[in-house]
Amino acid sequence: MKWLRAALPWLVAAAILAILFARVDREATLAALGSAKLGVYAPVAVLFTGVWLALDAFVLRGVFARVGAALSFREMALARAATYPWMVVSFDLANVALVAGLRRKSGVSVASLSAAMLAHYACDLVALATVASLGSLAADGTVATALRPILLGLAAVASAVLISARLGVARFGRGKLAAAVAGFRAQDLLRLVALRGVFYA
Repeated sequence: MKWLRAALPWLVAAAILAILFARVDREATLAALGSAKLGVYAPVAVLFTGVWLALDAFVLRGVFARVGAALSFREMALARAATYPWMVVSFDLANVALVAGLRRKSGVSVASLSAAMLAHYACDLVALATVASLGSLAADGTVATALRPILLGLAAVASAVLISARLGVARFGRGKLAAAVAGFRAQDLLRLVALRGVFYA
């Protein structure tokens, strides 16, 4: 059944794409594909995906090593790549699949792995909101202007939660987030936010 577990996300992704293509104008879709410069697009897409996966695996390897899931870069890259088809359904589902896979591979408890993923989510929100805020500065229009304070607010709130959890302040002192963040040094969290920022930039 191991082969089925490995093939399942790819089968689900293929089924979803088949349903989507069945619902769109087939001739228009083929015409659009025909007008694309596939000789340029395909290599760039492959390169981009490879760089994306490498950075993703590098970041996640550091995150989960803090809770005892010490995988090599190659092992983490393969584990992460296996979850990418689930992202067609949901980013969160892909992360659940990653935690489940790391549980089988490393033996670390689901609670510890989930707590590390929670800390990763918080750092991810800080990075994404910050990069989006900076991007809005280069954009014109009322939408960008309206979104800017919201994005900055999200980055500030997520940063405050991380700092409070790291310091064990108030309600975060005994929660799962605090338990995960406590395993990170301040420079680790800053490095994680910076790497996720590069990921989104």
